[in-house]
Amino acid sequence: MTVFRRVASAVLSAVAFVTMTVAPVGAQSGGPASGLRISPTRSEVTVGQGEAGEAKFNIKNVTGGTIVVKSRLNDFDPQEDGSPKPLKDGETNGASIKSFITLPADVTLEADKDTDIIVPISVPSGQAPGAYYGVVLFQGLPANQSNTGQVSLTGSVGGIILVNVPGNIKESMQLVSIRAGRVTPGSNNEVRLSNVFAQPFDRVQIRVKNTGNSFLKPYGKVTVADWRGREVTSYEMNDTDPRANVLPSSQRVFTNTVSDIKTPGRYIISAGLAYGDGGDVLTQKVTVWYLPIWTVVVAVLLLAGIVFGILRLLKKAPRK
Repeated sequence: MTVFRRVASAVLSAVAFVTMTVAPVGAQSGGPASGLRISPTRSEVTVGQGEAGEAKFNIKNVTGGTIVVKSRLNDFDPQEDGSPKPLKDGETNGASIKSFITLPADVTLEADKDTDIIVPISVPSGQAPGAYYGVVLFQGLPANQSNTGQVSLTGSVGGIILVNVPGNIKESMQLVSIRAGRVTPGSNNEVRLSNVFAQPFDRVQIRVKNTGNSFLKPYGKVTVADWRGREVTSYEMNDTDPRANVLPSSQRVFTNTVSDIKTPGRYIISAGLAYGDGGDVLTQKVTVWYLPIWTVVVAVLLLAGIVFGILRLLKKAPRK
């Protein structure tokens, strides 16, 4: 029975492992903040060397009184979810648009009124080709406090400005990984990633890296197939209008909801992603298991039964 105990112990250890493994203003999206509303949240323009252009945002006063809209420019580093991480004063990321931008003058807005604010862009003649970016923050200041020593802001909103400078542009992307995940209940939509799930996985996360010097808008089909190769579900990644960007020298994670993962077993998640003019397509596959606890218990019992039967046969076999 020593062999049986060892096998049973190993199987139970596998069960324990499976049980344990069953993971502010966005750069590409955003919404109204207290006091101000902005549309769009992103402006992407192409401006040649030595040429001028502009970014336009509509700002609305959603407070109950007159405000003065002030603006300032911030550099930022892109985060994996597409949101910007503001840089401290004096820090730079090599892609700043501060030398391109002339901030607009202050604008007075009455309650429930809106206006278009133009941000002039002027690219120096010797500027290197590539992608540059920054965020203009529009802040609302109550008009009756504009001349006091201590003032309160009614709110602020950010408008992302992306500037393409044509020339020697390199478009290059890496498909870093494909992961399955499941939203943890009560975790504010936190996704727990794994390769083995005791409950159906409901998210697919695809990580890509921009290895060029331009803005990339990856897109393509993601498919989930069962162990027989039959398609269970699929979706088009980054199918928003406009598509979300991956900024140069950064990684971005695209998370999508998937459904119809019902039958226990092995699943294959595959992706075919294109970018730029679609000439290059990156492909990758990953294997994911959906193994409810009851299937593991049944497998353990079956295995234990087989081992027990073999030991009984060995015990009854005549000895020479």
